Parts: sequence; C-alpha cells; structure tokens
Amino acid sequence: MSATNRGGVRSKNDYYKTPAGIVDLLLETYPLSGSLWLDPSAGSGTIGRQIKQFYPDIKIKQIDVSSEHVDYEVGSVLVGNFLAYPDNGLQIFDGFIMNPPFSRAEEYAVKCLENRISDTVPVIMLQRLGFLESKTRHLFWQRFPVDRLYILSKRPSFTGDGKTDNAGYAWFIWDGSNKRCGGQEIKTLMR
Repeated sequence: MSATNRGGVRSKNDYYKTPAGIVDLLLETYPLSGSLWLDPSAGSGTIGRQIKQFYPDIKIKQIDVSSEHVDYEVGSVLVGNFLAYPDNGLQIFDGFIMNPPFSRAEEYAVKCLENRISDTVPVIMLQRLGFLESKTRHLFWQRFPVDRLYILSKRPSFTGDGKTDNAGYAWFIWDGSNKRCGGQEIKTLMR
C-alpha cells in the first residue's frame, strides 16, 4: 500500500498496517448499514476492529493471503487469495471495505464491483490518490466512476513509526450515489 519503500524492498505481500485513526475518520463520515461486510485484504484486522467499535452488530468476514498478521478476534477468517474466491460467494455481503495491496488494487476493486448484488452495495477502498491516474486505468474509470472520494488531509503512517511517504490517500467509495444524486461527492477528512 505505502510508497514508503519506493526504491527499496517492499513489505512481504505488500503488507502495510492500516492506521486505526483513518478508519475512524471514514466511519465518522460514512454510515455503514447491513449485517455482513467483507474485508478481502484484512491484514491485522484494523478495519474490522474499528467497524466493531462503531457498529457492534455488523459481522466482519476477513480474507488475507497470510495468517501472519490476522486477528481472529475480529471475525471469521479465510486465509487465501481473495482473487481466487468464488465470485458467486460475494453476493451475500452488504458491503466491502479494504486496504488492498497497491499492486493489486484494481483487481480487488473490479472483483467486488462486478460481483456485488447491486450497485448500491458499497465498495470502500483505501488507496493512494495516484490511483486516479494512469493511462492503463482509463477504461476502469470509464466503467466504474467513483461515487465518493474522501481525501485524507494528513498523510497517514503505514509503518507504525510515524513516517509517511510522498503519496496522498483517500477512501474511494462506490455505492451508486453518483447515479441517484446526480454527481460525485468529494470531501476532505481532517483530524
């Protein structure tokens, strides 16, 4: 996720722990609904743990490629590759929320967006603002325009030592509101 190691060795499996504070900023701004959500790149379970604090009745299913960091206390866990998860198994979820590996972010987003039961089922992804760029992503944005973009005013530290990288970050949200409300919502989240 983080560009902290640009030019150096990246973390195994592109693992960079999601800071709890930026999940809280999202949850203070964007209300979740439903009873079953999926975090397809759970890592240490920070996203699920914060959801449980805000929404104790929401159940979280977690998938991660490694059991190395997984927190089994947050919710049920499947250790494996989300991209190999059966597509028809995704239609049971009321929402998807993730901090996927940057190198696979588009694949994670497409899998969730294509297999949700309707375009009103939220897909929420923490990602670099640079995800908006790229000639290769042009067709993706034509097909899946983002409905809400919640930009983080302060660059988060994914390393746990307070160091940040050169990238800005945002929560990208696809929930069908662009079609219903006639436009995208862009906010800056500050703390």
